Amino acid sequence: MTETARRHSDLPLAHWVGLASFFSLMAILALTTFWPAPVEGASKTAILAIKLVPLVIFVPGLLRGRNITYIWACFMMMIYFAPLSVSSYLYGWPLTSVIPLVLTLVFFVAALFKLRQDPRNPGITTG
Repeated sequence: MTETARRHSDLPLAHWVGLASFFSLMAILALTTFWPAPVEGASKTAILAIKLVPLVIFVPGLLRGRNITYIWACFMMMIYFAPLSVSSYLYGWPLTSVIPLVLTLVFFVAALFKLRQDPRNPGITTG
């Protein structure tokens, strides 16, 4: 067994749930740029960059399972959560807002569990 395989097998399940929700959120944000109603008169490339570049910054650290990256990604998720919760409430809970809202919540909770369960995190005791 290689060192990389051992390292990834030691990561808690919450890490994999967090990654799945993070990449699903990125896919949904990209999809909602083009469907159901794209913004008229705006560059789709610029909209994609505004939506995805803040998340892409965290990908290398999340793939490595770095605790500090999870902490900072949670701060970034709050920036996505706030407008998604407002638009969900104002527009009658459409799926295009509710699904990303749920994915941000799943990532946040998975990150909390990952930080709690990760043996490499010396700042949290489980006892």
